[in-house]
Amino acid sequence: MQRLALCLARQLTVGASICQRQPIRQLSLMDFFGNSQDWGVSAVLVGRPYRIEELRLKSSTDLHKLWWLLIKERNALMTLEEEHYRCGEAFPNPERLEKVEESMENILLTVEERNRAVNELERGHSPAQKWWKTSISCLGRQ
Repeated sequence: MQRLALCLARQLTVGASICQRQPIRQLSLMDFFGNSQDWGVSAVLVGRPYRIEELRLKSSTDLHKLWWLLIKERNALMTLEEEHYRCGEAFPNPERLEKVEESMENILLTVEERNRAVNELERGHSPAQKWWKTSISCLGRQ
């Protein structure tokens, strides 16, 4: 057991010396159960999903970080939903999961819009317009 603890401690210190910008955060399985202040509450206050207009203003790195934050939130909500189902209780505010999924769909739409815009700038047309009309060789020539 001590050997495993030393090995993990060594990996954490090596990771800290490689990446000085980001502090190491201790993760636990309790992250999958959401905020402990919301346990046992019948109605949890939640916000609205992210709108496409708001997401268009964010950078790609911000969208990437938000995507993984929403995945973590979705996993936590699904874990809570399963735990409530197992205990025979009602899951408070089931629309939270729908809001997270709507935000994720809006992020995907925003990224697709950006990819389409980049393709139009690089090729002069969107890929949906002429891909079936032109024959392109394996070298990319028309």
